[in-house]
Amino acid sequence: MLIVITGAPPTRRLGKRRDSTLRDLAQLAEVHDVPLYVVQPTDVLYRRGRPHHMRAYQFVDAVWRPAAVKIVHPIWVDLMYLRELQTADVAYPLLRRRIREQNWPCINPVLPGKRKVYDLLRRADISPGRLPLTQKVVRVRDVFDLLKIQPIVWLKPELGSGGRNLIRIERIGIDQFHVQADRLRGKRVSRVLTQSQLKVLARRQLRARRYLVQENIQLPRTADGRRVDFRVTVQKNERGEWATTAITLRKSARGAVVTNVHAGAIARSLRTSTGRRWLSETNTTVQELTMVEQAALQAARALERTYPDLAYLGVDAAPANGSCYVYDCNSRPGRDLLSDEEVHRWAERLVGYVATLLDHRP
Repeated sequence: MLIVITGAPPTRRLGKRRDSTLRDLAQLAEVHDVPLYVVQPTDVLYRRGRPHHMRAYQFVDAVWRPAAVKIVHPIWVDLMYLRELQTADVAYPLLRRRIREQNWPCINPVLPGKRKVYDLLRRADISPGRLPLTQKVVRVRDVFDLLKIQPIVWLKPELGSGGRNLIRIERIGIDQFHVQADRLRGKRVSRVLTQSQLKVLARRQLRARRYLVQENIQLPRTADGRRVDFRVTVQKNERGEWATTAITLRKSARGAVVTNVHAGAIARSLRTSTGRRWLSETNTTVQELTMVEQAALQAARALERTYPDLAYLGVDAAPANGSCYVYDCNSRPGRDLLSDEEVHRWAERLVGYVATLLDHRP
C-alpha cells in the first residue's frame, strides 16, 4: 500500500494545486493497481509503539471517502507542507520516528541543515557542477575573513527557506559595506554600514540562529537587470533512475537580491513561451543549461547514497564564470513552481517508482 501523509484531509479544499496533486496520485495509483490512502499524522493509531491502523481517505468512484485501514507493508510519501508541520508538532515527528524504527520506506527523507548537505556534496562528484566557497560562521570574524578575499559574501542561515534572513554584504570601501536583504525579519533592507555597525548586525543574527558565510555567485540577468537562476526538479522514474521532471526559471523581483518566490520572484517553466523568452534575455547557452541539469542530477545521486529513500529533489543552480554552481537542495520542493503538466509528470513518476519498489519487495 501507498500511504500519503498530509496535514489536512483531502476533502478540505486548500488550493487547486494540492487538490489536483492528490487526485493525480490516486488515479495513477489505481492504474498501477496500488492501493493509495491519504492520512494525517494524528489519525495513525499505534499498537506496542508500531503504526497499526489508521483513519484515512481513499479515492473511490472519483470521491474521497473515509476508510479505516490496517497498515500492511506500506510505502509512505510525506507531502506535509512546511506550514502544516507546526500544527502537527507532536504527532508528525512521532510518526516519522516510528516509520524509521520499522525500516519502512518513507519518501522523502528530511535533509539536514545546509552545512551537512554541502559537506556531502563536497565529498562527492557533482561535475559539471561545483559548490560556492562556503564556511561555517563561528565568530563574527569569520565573515570578515572571507570579505578580505571576496568582495561580496552572503550570510546564509543553516536552516531556513524562502530567502528569510539571507543577507548580502558587499565591501565598497575601507570602512563601508553595502548590506542588502529581501526578508530580514520580514523587511527589505538596503543600507551602507561601517565595520563596527556590521559587526553589531552580524552578532545579533548569530545569537538568533546558525549561519554560513558563502561567496557570491554572479547570476545571469534579464534585460531589465533582474537576477535569474534555475530550480531543477529531479526524481526517480519507474526504473529507479534519476531523471529531470522540470527546469523552472526564477526571476527576482525588481530591486531584489534573491530569486525566492516568497521574496517576490516570478517563476516560469522553460516549457512555456515566457520562460524561454526570459532565458533568451540572459544569454544562457544550451551548453550552460545542460550543465545546470546534469549538476542537479549528480547532486541527487550524491545525496541518495546517504539518504536512500530520496526520490525527488529541488536543486537550485546557475551558470557563472564558465562553470555551474549548485547552492541549495530541497527535499520538499514547492510544486507551485511547476506547471500543471509538470505536476502530473511528477505524480506519474512518483507512483511508477513506488509501484516498482512494491514489485521488488521481498
